[in-house]
Amino acid sequence: MVKRKLNKKYNNILSGASYPYENLKKDALPWIYIFSAVIDVYKRFPVSSAYSCAKHNNIVPFIIPFIKYSILKLYESKSHYDSLNESCKEDLENYLVDRLVSICSPVITQICEEKYKGDMDICIGRLYKNPMPIFKEYPVLARLLTEQSDYWVISVKRIISRLLLDFSGINNLFFNDDDFYSDIKIIKSISGIKTGLSDPHERGETVAIIEFNNGKKLVYKPKSVLSEKGVSNFIEWFNKRSDDISLKSVDVIDKGEYGWENFIRHYPCESDEDVSVFYKKAGSYAALFYILRGMDYHYDNLIASGKDPVFIDHEMLFYPVFIHSENKEAVNKSLSEIQSGYYESVLNTRMFPIKERRVNGVVADVSAIGYFSEKKDNLHMPFSEGKQKIAREYMDDIFEGFSFAYKLFMKNKDELLNDSGSPLNYFKDGSFRFNIRATSSYLSINKLC
Repeated sequence: MVKRKLNKKYNNILSGASYPYENLKKDALPWIYIFSAVIDVYKRFPVSSAYSCAKHNNIVPFIIPFIKYSILKLYESKSHYDSLNESCKEDLENYLVDRLVSICSPVITQICEEKYKGDMDICIGRLYKNPMPIFKEYPVLARLLTEQSDYWVISVKRIISRLLLDFSGINNLFFNDDDFYSDIKIIKSISGIKTGLSDPHERGETVAIIEFNNGKKLVYKPKSVLSEKGVSNFIEWFNKRSDDISLKSVDVIDKGEYGWENFIRHYPCESDEDVSVFYKKAGSYAALFYILRGMDYHYDNLIASGKDPVFIDHEMLFYPVFIHSENKEAVNKSLSEIQSGYYESVLNTRMFPIKERRVNGVVADVSAIGYFSEKKDNLHMPFSEGKQKIAREYMDDIFEGFSFAYKLFMKNKDELLNDSGSPLNYFKDGSFRFNIRATSSYLSINKLC
């Protein structure tokens, strides 16, 4: 009965029937009354207005009403969005456009090929004039576009409000600048906000980098940064006991559900000796992540900051070991033993070269130490005198760094396992990410859906 009532209200919206907005908000699912407001935008803006906004590709006019609705909600929310400069707004709005295009592109492309012989301009023009048939045929498309628009509004409001709420502590730890003395002054000092810098989680939230007019940058993470704070504490503990190798950590403000980090800049080593130091420190990091049972340390999670390798994401610590079942057949048992050996080794950190078959069939090495691309900047690799320095030329340094750190941990084993004073204690209340399959598998499934 409830499903039938919702279907009737949804069809009434598509047919243009009037329905009291407050009653709709009270009676329907949230996305349906938001979708009703979006449909009103279709009626208020002509096709020519939509085409003038198409900066990305020819699918954009179809989603302009969702974009306009979302921007309007931000202006109405008193979130200081209106005080951001045009560059910030463009950064944020471009991400929304990209997300909406990725959602509707498969459906629109299919319709274009089947009904308009591949002519996208004619297809979009007709769909924009009367989008109701496509939304009637694809109600899930309407829901996804509506929800993504709503999530974007919530996400932008959160970034701005949390920045203003926490800025005193942020300024004290990262900037120490007396110019930030009011909310408007803070907002006006922002020169850019880059979102979409991670896989979207928790209703589309992603990592963001906020850049200020003075050139300084700040990293916002919309999830707990307890693991990042814990690793920073562990590195501080390590450095106090190490006479030879000193590791660089990320400054972190942990706010529970979210957090802030200082931006790590990529810059070259001053000499080949610094490159050697870089790889010694990388080896020590490998020992640290090995004892923390960390994994997912691929090249995107490493920044080469001079002679310091700095890892910027630690969400997959204390990863469980997969133990084979005693009831398996002999061949499967042997395979399980091999897998268990791999999971218990330092290779499981994903720091070192290991080729994996991706979902698309391509075999690739995306490790922090082994990955190299001629097309990308390779921010994870040290370079000196204009040349990138690959790990295989510094294997002795990596081994030396690993051995040094591992021996230090073994020497201080009793302290690490002690309930009092151990840097491991900070992790006790943490929650950590666990993937049954590779992230690429989930992304492929998501695209198919």
